[in-house]
Parts: sequence; C-alpha cells; structure tokens
Amino acid sequence: MKKNFSVLCLLGASMMVFGAEPIFYESFNKCVNDDYYKGYTGGNDGQWGGDVAKEYVIYTDNNDAENSWDYTNCNGANQCVKVGLNKQNGSITTPEIACSGDITLTFRAAPWISTKEDSVINLSVTGGDIDVSKFIINRNKWNDISVKIYDVESSVRITFASGNKNRFFLDEVKVFPSDPSDAMLRVSPKGFVPFGLFGTGYGTHSQSINVESKNLSAAGVSVQFDDAQSAFVLDKSLFTKTGGKIVVSIKTGMPTGEYSAALTLSGVSAKNGAEKIEKKVYFSYAVAGIVLDGSGTKADPYTVADVLKLWENDVLFEGDEYWVRGYVLGSAARNSSDQFTGVNKTDKLSLVIAGTADESNMSKVLTVQLNAGAARDNLNVVDNAELVGQEIFVYGGLKKYLGVYGVTGVKTEEQYVRDQKVITSIEQTYSEELDLMQPMYDVTGKRVGGEYHGIVIQNGHKWLK
Repeated sequence: MKKNFSVLCLLGASMMVFGAEPIFYESFNKCVNDDYYKGYTGGNDGQWGGDVAKEYVIYTDNNDAENSWDYTNCNGANQCVKVGLNKQNGSITTPEIACSGDITLTFRAAPWISTKEDSVINLSVTGGDIDVSKFIINRNKWNDISVKIYDVESSVRITFASGNKNRFFLDEVKVFPSDPSDAMLRVSPKGFVPFGLFGTGYGTHSQSINVESKNLSAAGVSVQFDDAQSAFVLDKSLFTKTGGKIVVSIKTGMPTGEYSAALTLSGVSAKNGAEKIEKKVYFSYAVAGIVLDGSGTKADPYTVADVLKLWENDVLFEGDEYWVRGYVLGSAARNSSDQFTGVNKTDKLSLVIAGTADESNMSKVLTVQLNAGAARDNLNVVDNAELVGQEIFVYGGLKKYLGVYGVTGVKTEEQYVRDQKVITSIEQTYSEELDLMQPMYDVTGKRVGGEYHGIVIQNGHKWLK
C-alpha cells in the first residue's frame, strides 16, 4: 500500500468512488529499489524533484510481450513513473485495453518541482473520444484526476504526455466502466472553432454546436458567453435544458480586426450536487479590409483569387491552415533550384490550381504540395489524369511552395474533396452528392435550407435537389 501524502481534484474533474472493479489497473508498484537498483526514488516518498527518478527501466503490472506500455523519455520513480526529461518532452501509453462504450479513467499525478516548468498533463486516446485533454496540477502533492472517455468501439489506448517544460509523476492508472447514473455533458465540436478570415461585405456564417447530456439536475444545461459579445449571436431556439443544438453566428458589418468569444456550457450532477461539469467552446474570426468570395472553411472555401488577395494585402500569417478551392491545371514544373516554372502533368508531388480551368496566367495560380498519403495517391495527375479541368477542395497551410504562393501539407483524405458531381441541365440529377452542411442558394441568390426542393446553387454549381 502506497502512502497517501495528499489528494486533490482539479479542473472540475472529480475523483469518483467506484464499487465495480477496474477493467484495467496499473500500480507501478514493481518500480522499487533492491540491491542492484537504487534510482527508484521520487513521488511516493514525498520527493518531487532534484536527484530522483533516475532508473531507465520501468517495471509494470501489465507487461505482455505483444501488448505492453510504450514510453519515451520516461524514468522509473518510487512505485510510479516520471514522464519527461529535462528539456525533453516525454510520453507513456497504456497497453491496448479491451472495452466498449463509455469508460472512466482515473489516475494520480504530481508535477516535477521546478520554477521554470509548467504543471500540465496532456491526454490523448486512440479508439475513443476523451472528455478533457489537458490538466493543470498542483505542486508538492498527488492530484487525483478522473476523466470520461466516450464511444469506445472495442479497445482503447491512453497516452499521458508532457511538453518540453513540464515533467510529472504518474501513478495508479485505472479504467472503469462508467456508471449508468453518472452525469454526462458532451459538446461537439469541442475546443476551438474558427469561423475563418473574412473580407468586407461577408455574408451570414454560423456554427452549430450539438449538446448531449444525461443525469444532470433539473436545472439542466446552462449556456452563455463568458462576456457580452457584440460580434457573436447565440441562438438557443433548437436547444432545451436536456440538450439539442445551439447555433453561434457572427455579426456582419464589423470593422477590420480580430474577434473571439468563449461559450460556457455547465451543469450539476443529479446524483452528486457537488459534482459540477463544465465545457468551454472557443470561437474566433477576423475581418480583413478586402472583398473575398469565401471564408476558408470547408463549407465556404477560399477561391484562388481570395488567397492571392490575402497575401498581397499582407493579411495572412504564413502557415495558417484553410480550405481552398480551385480547378486543376496539372502538376508543378520546377527547375534545378526547385522553383516553379509552369505546368506539366508528370509530377506526383504537386498540383497547380486556378480560378478557372483554362487559366494561362501563372501569376493567378497556386501550387499545392501533396505529401505522401491518401492525398498524393488520389490527387496526383499522373495516376489521376481525369482531375485536370476539375474543381477540387484542399486543406493545408497557406505559404510559399516552390517559390510561389501555395497550399502545403495536403496529406490525408480529410484534407481534400474531389469528384464533386454537378448538373449542367435539368435532366442530370446528382442529389445524393449534395452536401447539406454547406451553404445553398436558389436561382435568385437567396439562401435556402435543407428542406428546400428544386434547383440550388452550391460552390458556384447548380444541383437538382
């Protein structure tokens, strides 16, 4: 039994008392000194820094040869582990834990003592959706933390990571099946939601936030901006105290500048009134003093002309990531100095896109970097000659590529859209290809919703819905 020096719960994540046995438990109790090993110190002996935690070998309870802990830049401590080395980030990942549905992770953590380091733990999972991904922990004591992991299909792996300036001790990692009576508040999307960078005269833009809750007190979910926001509008007409959808819109006609807001959603457990659950969603957008056709989102991508305007007006931070649409002219020809010289159809590493399929002025094009992966496989014109002349969407960093303005880092299937079928006559119907999440307009230019039937215009094309 380890000596309990102190217990603290942070960030609104309360340590839960479980009657059920954990489906996974790691004590790290095998990290102890003997006649040979002398460096298993720190953590459970009340030492939080200095000349401790020096053993490179970490003994674990779960050490199957084919399914064990993975770690980088970690040391063994006194019946626990230290994650991170001096000026080197570290991480440790659980074995694959067989489970499904919603689960609860509990663990103990304590920061390494150093005035130059932050007290932060970063969590991530494979095989599920984690409730909270970052924790700030107090010094000189163990902090008991509980976090929910949702929608596990068959198994999950959990990674505990430090940054370059926040070593920490980790102990008592447990995974429990969630109690059906536990309070739950889920928000999607979560975290940071950018609207994009707009030009003057931009239209109405909104983001929908889906909210799901259960086992909260009768008051339900409270939703409000942290501060009065003149640049955002909150619509809760599709939302009840038990969940639903809220819509955040930006106000048009705002002066050039940057705007941000934090939306707080909160509730109280019906089972334990002391357990408060809070989620925050952060929104932002910027207005540039130029006229743009798009906003850089997937639903409303920038045009090639938009990107060139942003660059020429010195609005972009090089490397900012946005969606861009354009017609494929071919691949990028380059000279011996790796500088763009024109268009060919022989390079698998790049694309050239323009505002029209017949653009001949090379000052009105963008180069696109295709990194190894699905994007290169499915967008290169050597293997996909049919793409020449077609419009595609790509998502990446806006920065110089091959010496000219371009889109970089296009790699995964989530970073491109191709083969969009559009109609050129009433007889052609491709309604199953229409993206109902993107803005749609009727033939008069009026915005229409998903219930509309007839000819609609989306991304500059006609569709029959």
